[in-house]
Parts: sequence; C-alpha cells; structure tokens
Amino acid sequence: MIQTSLAQRKIALVKVDQRALIDKMLARYSGKFTVFRELLQNADDAGSDTVQICFKSVACQGEEHDTDASPLPDIESTNVREPFLVKRSRCSCADGYLSKVMQWTVRNNGRPFTNDDWDRLTRIAFGNQDSRTIGAFGVGFYSVFSVTENPRVSSNGMVFLTFWCFGDKIISGCKMSFEWDDSQLYFGSYTFPLKSTDRWTTMIELPLRKTRPMPSLLDLMQFLASSITFMEHLTTVQIFFDSHLIGGIEKSSVKLQTIDLPKGLKKSNNKTSIMDVKEIRHDRITIKAATMHTVYKNAITEMVELSIFAARVNITPDKEFHDELVRCMKKAPPPDLEYSLIYTGKDEDGYDQNSGRHSHGDQSHEAASIFQGLRADLNGARHTRIFIGHSTTQTTGIAGHMASRFIPTIERELIDLNEMNVAIYRWNSELLYVGGLLSRAVYEWELSSIQQSWEQGAAGNLDPRQSRELRKQLNQGFLHVLQFFTFHHSTPSPQVSRLLKAAFYGCSSHPLTLLSSVGVRGAPDIRRFDPGFTFLKSLPMLSEYVARDGEAAIASLPGGHEIRSVESSDVQRSLGEPLNGEELVSFLQWWIKLQQENPTWSTENLLHSAIFALGGGKLPLSSIKYFIDPKVLGACIPPDGPLPESLLPLEVYRKFSRGQLASIHWQEFTVIHWLEYLADPHAMSAYPRYDFTRSTDWAEQVLGALSRLWPFLSVAMRRKSKEILEDKCCIPTSQGLLRPDHSYLLAENNNPFHKLELATVQFSSVLQTNQDMESVLVFIGVRTHVPPEVFFDRIEDIRDGSVWILIHYLISVQIPSDDVDKLKSFRIFCEKASVGHTEERPRYCANELYPPMSIFHQLQLPVINWDREWLDDSGEAQLVYRLGLRRFPPLEEMIRLCSSSNALVRRAAFLYFCENLGSNYIDYNPDDFRRVAFIPVENSSREDVQLKTIDDVCLDTQWKALGFSVVTLLTADPDVTLRKLGIRQHPSPTILLDGLRNTPRDKGMASRWFECLADCISSFGEDHRSTLSGMQIVPTSTSGVLQWMTPTQCYLGRPKDEFTRELFTFVVFGTKANDFLRACGSKDEPSVKDLVERLVNDPERFRMVAKGNQGFLAKLRNLATEIKHTPNLNDTLEKMASKHTLLAVHHEYDNQGRVTEVYELRKPEEIVIIDDTKDGELFSEFIWACPHEDLESFYASVGCRKLSMVIKEQYENPTEIEDHETSSAIKDLVLERLPIFLERCTDARPKIPFNSFRDKFTVRVCDTLCISKTFTVGKNTTKTQDVWAATRRDTQAGIELWVSRCHAQRDIYDLAISLCRLVFGTVKGHDALVLAAMLSDRELLKRAGFHVNQDLKKRLCKGDESSALHNMGHSVKGGPVSCRETVGPAKVAVRSPSQIMSQTFISELHVF
Repeated sequence: MIQTSLAQRKIALVKVDQRALIDKMLARYSGKFTVFRELLQNADDAGSDTVQICFKSVACQGEEHDTDASPLPDIESTNVREPFLVKRSRCSCADGYLSKVMQWTVRNNGRPFTNDDWDRLTRIAFGNQDSRTIGAFGVGFYSVFSVTENPRVSSNGMVFLTFWCFGDKIISGCKMSFEWDDSQLYFGSYTFPLKSTDRWTTMIELPLRKTRPMPSLLDLMQFLASSITFMEHLTTVQIFFDSHLIGGIEKSSVKLQTIDLPKGLKKSNNKTSIMDVKEIRHDRITIKAATMHTVYKNAITEMVELSIFAARVNITPDKEFHDELVRCMKKAPPPDLEYSLIYTGKDEDGYDQNSGRHSHGDQSHEAASIFQGLRADLNGARHTRIFIGHSTTQTTGIAGHMASRFIPTIERELIDLNEMNVAIYRWNSELLYVGGLLSRAVYEWELSSIQQSWEQGAAGNLDPRQSRELRKQLNQGFLHVLQFFTFHHSTPSPQVSRLLKAAFYGCSSHPLTLLSSVGVRGAPDIRRFDPGFTFLKSLPMLSEYVARDGEAAIASLPGGHEIRSVESSDVQRSLGEPLNGEELVSFLQWWIKLQQENPTWSTENLLHSAIFALGGGKLPLSSIKYFIDPKVLGACIPPDGPLPESLLPLEVYRKFSRGQLASIHWQEFTVIHWLEYLADPHAMSAYPRYDFTRSTDWAEQVLGALSRLWPFLSVAMRRKSKEILEDKCCIPTSQGLLRPDHSYLLAENNNPFHKLELATVQFSSVLQTNQDMESVLVFIGVRTHVPPEVFFDRIEDIRDGSVWILIHYLISVQIPSDDVDKLKSFRIFCEKASVGHTEERPRYCANELYPPMSIFHQLQLPVINWDREWLDDSGEAQLVYRLGLRRFPPLEEMIRLCSSSNALVRRAAFLYFCENLGSNYIDYNPDDFRRVAFIPVENSSREDVQLKTIDDVCLDTQWKALGFSVVTLLTADPDVTLRKLGIRQHPSPTILLDGLRNTPRDKGMASRWFECLADCISSFGEDHRSTLSGMQIVPTSTSGVLQWMTPTQCYLGRPKDEFTRELFTFVVFGTKANDFLRACGSKDEPSVKDLVERLVNDPERFRMVAKGNQGFLAKLRNLATEIKHTPNLNDTLEKMASKHTLLAVHHEYDNQGRVTEVYELRKPEEIVIIDDTKDGELFSEFIWACPHEDLESFYASVGCRKLSMVIKEQYENPTEIEDHETSSAIKDLVLERLPIFLERCTDARPKIPFNSFRDKFTVRVCDTLCISKTFTVGKNTTKTQDVWAATRRDTQAGIELWVSRCHAQRDIYDLAISLCRLVFGTVKGHDALVLAAMLSDRELLKRAGFHVNQDLKKRLCKGDESSALHNMGHSVKGGPVSCRETVGPAKVAVRSPSQIMSQTFISELHVF
C-alpha cells in the first residue's frame, strides 16, 4: 500500500441532496396523520398538557383570530358559517362538509425550546438524547415537509438572543423559519415580542404547499382519541376551524390499585434478561370527546372509561448491550419504563360498541365511532395496535392495545424486529416478553375475581334460578377474558403475536386457568363440554356457552394448556356420588356410545365405580348383570314373584333398546336365569313361599310360565331348563311333588300296562295339560312309557310273537334314546331256523343278526326271526336297527366271504361287495388287504378262475398276452368298481421290471413290451426310470449280430448325416414304442455333450469318422461354438483335459530348411498356444501347438497354456556404460512412437498404461546383453542368445530398456519385440512388425498422417533413424551372433530363427 501524507491527499465534503433525502424519508411514512402524530409526540416529550390544532381556511386569509378567548366554549352553540364549508356531493353526512384549508397551526404549552432544542431542529438525524423521551431518530419533525415548504417554529426560548423593550419588562423571544434553495434547506431566525399573558410556549405554523380540504373530523377525532390514551403528560387536545372550536378531547386518570403478581410468574425472561417486572398497577382513565353540531345533526359530548394495566419495569443492561444500544440509537436506555395494556371488561365502555355515553341525539353508533380505535376487538384482533407514544400499524394479535418504549423502524410505523441488529432485537423481544407476562397477570387477576364471585355464590343462599343466572354471568365474563387474550395473527409482523403468545404461556410454571363447571381450575384438569356427561357433577368441564361461543379460543390453546375431551378414566374418578334414575340413564347412554365408537376400550372399572340409588339404599352398577324385557319374559312370569338384585330397574330399561343394553355386556334376563334364581338354595330359603319343591301352587305357576315360553325357546335353552329341573321334586303327581324321572304321563287307551300303579302327573283344574305343557314335561324327563326293566320283569314268557308286540308298543310310546340303549343288551331275538328244525333256539341280541333278506341267505349269515313281512322302512324295522340289527356285514367279514372256499358264496360276496363299495364300505382301504387273495382273476395259461392279491392283478387285458393275471369282469361298471378296490390298470413297476429282465429277447417281443409299457410309463417313478435307462433292453443289429443296448445309448429315428450315423446307434420301433424309449432316456439326436463324451471315450475313432485331421478340426470348431451355449459341461471338459483328445501340430525342419507339419492327438497340458512368434520360432522343434488361431480360445478353455506362460526368461546382469547420447535418443524415440502405436495401430489391450510407462521408463546401455530362455513343457529346454535390446520391469528400479553397444547389428525388430512383451505380456507377430516399422521409418509415419517430433532429428545423426541407431556405440567386428541351446546337460549350437529386418522391407510395409 502506498503511504501518502495528509498534505498530499485531496479532501472534500460529501454532498447531500437534502430535498431528495427528506422526500425519500417522507415516502416511508404511511400514516394518515403522521404530521400531527410527530408534533403531538414532541409536545408530550416537552411536558405539554394541552395542544391546539388550528385549521386556517382560504376565506380567512389575512385575518388574525384569538383562540384564547374561550378555552372550551359551549360547543353546542358554536357553528361554522355556511360560506366557509363546502359540501361533498357523494356524502350527505356531517363529515362530508369540508373546507379549503391553507395553513395548519399546532400550539402547545410545554417546556420552551432550549439552545439544544434549536440546535437539534436544524440538524437532521440528531435525535433527542434524553433517555426518557420517545424521540430518538431526529427525523420526526421533518415530516412537516410532506405538507409545507417553509414551516415556521416559534418558542419562548432563546436561540439567537435579541432584546426588545416592552413596557418595563424585558421578554425574550425567537422565531425560526425554513426556506429551500434548490436542493438545500436554509433556516433563519429573528426575535419577536411576546405577550406576558400568552400561555402557549411553542407554535408550529405550516403554510400548506397547496390548499387542501380539511381532514375528516371524525377520523381526526378517532386518531386523537387513540393517541392521547398513552401520552404521559398530554391531557387536552382542541381542534379549531379558523376561530371556531369544532372538537375537543380531554383525558383524566385515576390510580386504582396495585395488583399482586400471580404465583409461579417469572418476572424476567431468563437469567441474562435486562428487564425485570417490579409491579403491576391498575388505573382507570376517562376520555371525553366533544364535537359541534355541524359534524353531527345534534351536538355530542362523548365519554369512555378504560382500564389500563401498567407494568413497571426496571432496566439493568450489561455494558456490552448498553454500548451497542447507544451506538445504534445515540441515546442510553432508560433506567425504568412502563408497559401498558388497555383491558376492557365485559361490562366496560370499551367493550360494547353501543355503550358510548352521549348527552344529546340518538346517533349512538356514530358517537361511539369516535372511540372505535380503543374498543376491544374480540373477533380477530385486527384493530388493536402497538403504541410507541402514538399508534403504529403493528397489531398486537389480542383484543387490547399495548404501549411501551419499543424501538421502531425509522418511519415509526413498525417495531424493529430485525435480528441483524442484536441490541434492538433483544430490546424489543424482551419488551414483548413483558407484554406477554402483563397479559398473563391480567388474565389470572380476572380469573381470580371470577373464582371469588363463584365461591361467594356457592356459599350464599341462592335459589336455583339465581344460581343459574350467576353462573351464566360468570361464564360470559370468562369467555370475554379468554377471547380477549386469544392470540391471532398479527400484522404486518406475525412475530409480534408469536413472541407475546410464547411469553403469555411460558412466563408461568402453572398451566392456564379456566372457568369450569366446578369453578376455576387449571387447563389440564378441565374437560370439553359434552352433554352426555351431565351425570359427572364433580368433573371440571367447560360450560356449554363457553364451548359453543368460544370454540376458536379453546382450539387455539397450545400444548400443555389444551382442553381434552372426557375420557373413561375421568368418568371413573368422578363417579363418587350415587346416581339418580335420570343420571343413571345419562351415564348408560354415554357408556353405550363409548362402546360403539371405541369397541376395544376396557370399561370394566367403570362398573365398580358407579353407584346408583335404589329405593332407600345404594347399589354398585357392577352388580347389574341382566335386564328384563317386559313384553317377553315380563308378560309370562308371575308379577308377584321374587327377582334378583342383579336385574336392571324397569324404569331405566324403558330408555334403551335391547341392542344398546346388550352392548354394555348385560344379558337379557331369560327364563333360564329366572329358573336358576328360583332354584338357588339361598332364594329358596329367603322366600319359602316361592320354593317350587315344597309349594305345589308355586310349582304349577313356574311350569305354566315355562310352558307359555316353551315354543319360543331354543334347543340350548330347553336343555338348560331340563338341567335345572330334572333333579328337583317339582312335578305335581298323584303321589305329590316328585322328580320328573319318577313321574309318568301315560295315555290310558294306548297303554298295555295300565294296570300298574304309577305316579302320574296331576294338575289343579286351573292349569291345563295342553300340548306345550306335555312338551315341557316330556322334555325335562317325565316318562311317557314304562321302563323296560319294569315290564320285562313282569313278563313270564316271551314268545316270538311277543317280540313284535313289544317293538310295536315301544314305537307307539316313543321310547327315549336312553331306554333304547338299555334294550340293546337284552337277548330277546331268535335266528330264523331252517325248514324242519324244531329244537329250542338260542336267544340273541339284535347286533348279532341280519335282516331277513335273500342276499344274507345266499351269504349264509344268521338272520332275525320275524313273523311278519319285513319292511325295511317300517317303524318296527327302524327300531330294531336302532337296537343294533346289522344292515350289512362288516368289512372284514365281507373280505372273508369273498375269499370263501364255497364258490357260490365267494361269487355272491364279491358281487355284493363291489355293488356296495361306495355306500356300505366307504372306509375300505386297499392297503389293509394287500396280502389277502380275494380277487377273482383269469390268465392265458389257465381258464378257471383263481384268487389273487390286489398287487398281483391288473385291469388292462393287453397284459394277459404277456403272462400277467387280469381280473375277471363280474360287475356292471367294472372299471369304476375295480379302481375303488385298488386294482391297477397295469402291473406295478417292480413287477414289470422283473418281467422285462426275464422275458425272451427278440425284436418283436421287445416291440410289444415297449408298446405296452408306453401306456403305463407315467406311473414309473424317478428310480424306476433311472433303472430302465440303464437296462440293456434295446435290441440292435450290427453286421447281422443282435446286440442289446441301454435306452440312453440309442437314438430314435434317422441320422442327419453320415458322421452321426457312423458315430452313434439309431433304432426305429414305431411311434408308441419310441415314446417309451424316449421316456427312458433315448434321444432323437445326439447333443453337444454326447459328441464331447464320444470324443473323450474314443478320440481315434472320432478322428477316423471325421475323415482325417481337417475333418476332426472342423468338428472341433463346431464343438467349440456349441460348447459356449451349452451349460453343465464342466465334468465332461475335465475328462477331456486328462486325455489325448486334442489335435496338435508340430513343425519339423529338414536339412534344406523346409517345414513339415505333423499332427497328433495330445493331452491339453502338452499343447501350447503360440502367443509369441519369436519364441515360437526359437523352440519350434519342441512345441506341439494349437493348429489354428480360431481354436485357441477353445484349447485354452480345456487346459492348453500360452507359450509365454511356459517360457521362463533370465537376464545375465549387464554392466551399465555411460552413454547418455544413445540412451536419450532411444528413450525419445520410444516415447514418441509408442503412444502412436498404442492409440492407432493395435487392438491389443496394454497391461501397463502409457502414463505409468512414461514416468518409470529408463534406457540403459551395456557392452553385451545375453538372455536365457527355458521351455518348461516336457523336459526343460534352455537356449541363450545375445540380443540388442531387452526390457526388464522392477518394482524398485521401474521399467528398464537395456541396449547392447557391442551387438553386431542394431535390431529394431528386437526392440519392438521387447516392448510388446513388456506392454502386452506377449508378442504377436503383426504387432511387433508394425511397431518395428514405426520405430524405423519416419517418412512412413508422415505419409500416414502422424506428426513426428522434429527435435529428435537434431539429436540423432544427420541421416535417418536407422542410420543413427546404427552409429550408436562402438562397432563390433565378426560374423553373426551365435545362439546356444541347452537340452538337459548337453549343449548344441544351432542357427537363430530371428532375422534382422532390412530397411527395404520396412519401407515397403503398408500397415497404415
């Protein structure tokens, strides 16, 4: 940086276009009465209590008016003359009268101007330094330039001191005026005499830039009403039009009390807060507004009373914050301040828009509009503002105005909440915290007043109507408070309401309190109003009025203060008092609704908590289990009988449906519950009169009720009734009350045993034994017949006829199932005797005999002796069947009969068994009888019928010709029946395999076997098919000799060519037989795997069939292509790698150098792939190579190795010679030509990237360079040779190129081979030739379009590169370099196969 002295610098002032600056500042003022706002604020800062605003009209131009004659004349008698008013045609109201005004004048009686005041007035942005004043920016006064060009300020102070003599008293005075000169502002001052009686200390005269209508008096009065509210000193504002007083506002205040801060309130935001609330004061202000009757049709005197809560806040800033605020505002923060809030209660003037009191007229809505800006705005808080002395455009978000020493933006319309200025943002945000705390304190104070009134009302002797009225008023008052402090979106900055809300809810450790049905409680303890919970008298709940009209306010409560809905746990905690009938109904209605909406909720605990009053006592709801339907059970049971306490009262039941009560898990009280209750020993002892086991009358009533309900009872309920009554002595009989099973209900005309003395049912004349009653009695166990053990003991002789009579009687009396079971053990039946048999026959049980049918006679089975015609569907026959008479022989007995030695019995049994297999013998399982020979069969060798087991026979008759047993078809539908018996359609696979092995073998017999087997091959499992595929069952004829082969060795159909025919065996047996062989593994043509396996198994025959070496190679090419697309050949290829399966070529040289190719089958490990042509020439006499390049990939896949992999190189450590010129020339040549070669002249992929090659490449020069190479296939063969160039790669030394200086010739081809071997890992002859050409001939490269580095030519010799390379190093005399080879221990000298490329050959090589 250049240092200059102060004398050398050119210094000039920055010019400011003052007019443009002031105009741009004024453009930011959006308020309608900004000029009056600033001048009123300045007057209040000066301590003025009165301000006059005068409007001077054009008509009064030049006239002087005295406004002090009457400070506040009778405004009703004051009138403006009509010529001075202009009526707007679009509005007929008083505000429509406007006059052309030429000048505004504002007077105040505050402190007169001091020298500092005059100085600040002439300096823009030099604000008031007094920390207790509102002004801060020093630009507020300049708002007057929005209406005037040359304002004039007069004050009773001294700026420019001038003395005037006036009487015998000297009074000093000064006037200052402003004038514009182009873009600059000038001021001038002069002194003037003042009247000693003049009470105005300051006057600002504003000659308007152009005449304008007088502002709307209503709007101006509204502005003044809201502005004067938070002024510290200003109490009176008067409005004059010329000399006429047309409006005025007066404010008075009364200090009421200091309220206590609620418990748990945090008076500061945090430990680092600079503001601390010390106390909160409650004041009341009264504002009177008066307007002349020209404004309204009748003169109005208005008054409004407002409650103001003011928090006194101490300011204790730290030094860092203090200094930062002074830097931003040019004034220190005040030591304390006040934060005020206008709160208007429910019954105050500021709340009701129609409550403004006026003295004349009936225009209440118009009069009230003067104080519109001060009203509580409960419907969205869109009009309540933040005041900084005067109102700003920033709304509070609640229903009341707030005022404090906020730091505004420069136009004083908004609060500055820009976080970029940390000090100002912190000041304003902490003030907003105070505002939230003040709001919370007022809210809690109001709630405490409501609670006090609530408690007084509860303690007083109020009648129900007075109590309801008091609660209504208190709820209305509470809703007003809640809505007043409901936070809405504030504008234009929503951050104001967010910060106020956060402070309101966060300044206290206690939750918000609200008015509930039991008084003021914390929000978490209160529940939303729900008309279904009127039974919860002790649960705090919002009133219906608050829940309905305050829905939005309740919904806006944040987390931790929200009102929850009533839950089941609340109900359980609140169910302490007994519920009356109406409350019980309400509770049950809620419970039913809860179960419907939340069926998974557990409400069992509620049963144990609820208590209801019953008569004179209390009963827990958990004891209720049943409800009775008066239209069902209630209409049938005796009304005077006892009922359990677990029954829901009937008056409660009528309020619900059966489904609703059932949803509470209560059961309908049924006749079963009634009988159980009556049969309970405790009930019997408690009510002896109603013990149906001792009272015949009560027993008849119980049975009568049961009979009336019996048709409507389910089977389960009937059974339950029987369980209750069957062991009770409850049946009225001729012998008293007896158990049902000891009682009889007999029909006299149908009872052969009527002479027996039995206890018969006997009712009184009132109760009739109708059909329903009989059904009841019979069902619960009353007997309708004599038990078998009774009358059997009385029958002296049972004859055959007596059996039928007995069975017939038992049918008529409908013997119960239990008695039928008892009769099963009685031996009362006889077997039908044969003709002429007269001996006494033994007795049998029914289950030992069969019905008297002809089939059972044919089967020689015992049949029942029945002296009547047997009717199988008659009642007597059905009863005998129930007693155990066999309808058909058991399964085991039937199989025994089928295998009987009696042919007639056997035939009849098999026919019966087959015909009834699907009905009587559905449990038949063939596996249970596989070893039993009961199937009649026939075969080709014998004509008589034999018995065989299931596995030994089949259905298909074609097997009969092959010697298998076929079942005799005896039934009408043999196939279906025999398949149900489990007989196979064909012999089992095991039997067929055995038969196939032992059957005489000839081609015809085999064809018949194959055709039969084709029909049943689907039944063969994988094991059977695998066995078939390996069995030598296919006859083939070779040279007239019959041979047997497995199916997998044969192919079906005709071969596609001669090669396939010679190599494989093809057979033809017919379509059906071929299908069988195909299923056993025969193929239509050989697969690739088959070809490879034939090659592996017999490679010589494969070559012979292929017609020699070339045919063999052609087949290999085809196989190589097919193998790529054939999976699962790994095992076969591994076998191929271990045998002499590949054809290899070997080059033999005679004495004249002629080459002879020798082909031989070799193992893959003995064959190499020539990937280095030079080494291939070097070891050609030892190499068996892959015959063609197109087979190299296939040979490699089966194990053949590349030549480069089986040759090991070893360099004799050369001695480096310092020859910088040679090494540099060769290095430059390689680095120049090699990238061209790699990029454009080869398709090979380098193993070493050229960038790595270039960075690590070094050329070294030595005397001689000798390399030893060992061929490791078979016996190791080693050859050594002197070379001109060789490369070596070392992890430490990098890539080295060694060149021999003593080599007879400089072999560029040698260099190319070494580089190819290094870069590609192998040597392709084509690549080596191209690279050698590129290293040799620059002209060739130029013709191909390559740019050769011209610097190389200068560094090499004058001739071409080959000459330069030829001249490098010392010349070596002698013949060609000798080459030595070593085979084992012996060494024989041989001729080198490599030839040095001549320059002529290189130049003629056209590779580009």
